[in-house]
Amino acid sequence: MNDTTNNNGGEGLTRLFAIIGLVVLICLLAWLAVQVVRYMPTAFSSLASIFDANQRELRDRTVGGQPVVVDEDEEEEDNDPVIIVEEEEEDETTGGSASPTDPTPTTPVKPTTPTTPPTPQYQTVVTHTVPVSNPNGYTDLSVGFVAVGRMTNDDRFLPNAELSSRDRGAIQFKVTNIGSKTSGDWYFRVDLPSGGSVNSKVQRPLGPSETAILTVAFEVDNTRGNRVIEVRVTGGNDINFNNNTIRTNVSF
Repeated sequence: MNDTTNNNGGEGLTRLFAIIGLVVLICLLAWLAVQVVRYMPTAFSSLASIFDANQRELRDRTVGGQPVVVDEDEEEEDNDPVIIVEEEEEDETTGGSASPTDPTPTTPVKPTTPTTPPTPQYQTVVTHTVPVSNPNGYTDLSVGFVAVGRMTNDDRFLPNAELSSRDRGAIQFKVTNIGSKTSGDWYFRVDLPSGGSVNSKVQRPLGPSETAILTVAFEVDNTRGNRVIEVRVTGGNDINFNNNTIRTNVSF
């Protein structure tokens, strides 16, 4: 009798726990249903916003430089797919002509090659300045040796260190005004190897840095050996006489 009472008590507890579990399950399901109903409008709104954003992005997107065309004539439904019509860009390698609906071919941009600047052209202009005499300056005539030689039959001077009795000898020298003022009239004297001398006529004035080259011819005798020729300049308002005389040897 005690066994029967214990079995009845155990079955009652089992039924009680089953009823309690069923009630808890029903309450949980009810709570979940309430939550689903509560948040479903917000979820649908978010999905709609995402869908609209994707549509705008597809409309704004470009393909090959041309906008994507979306066929909006058909009524869009929730289960209908979105149809995107893309304009095909013609392959430039096929050489086909572009149709009115083809995108405008783009010309590739070539890298700019730096150009070498042209070589500048120039012209040299030589300007000769004529020395100007300084009225407050000075005159300095200087004598310089050029050469000893002989005169040809047509009176050309040929430099030659040695002269023979068959030659008509000559000496060539120069007179330069190394001062800053134009000289006055001047003269020169040449003492010849034979013992004679030559006195010049009046020579024209020399400006500053101006040079006169003179040639004096003389006869050569049969005497062999070295002889001396002397040249001296005078006049011209010269203030310095230390450079007015030269001497040179002539071989016969």
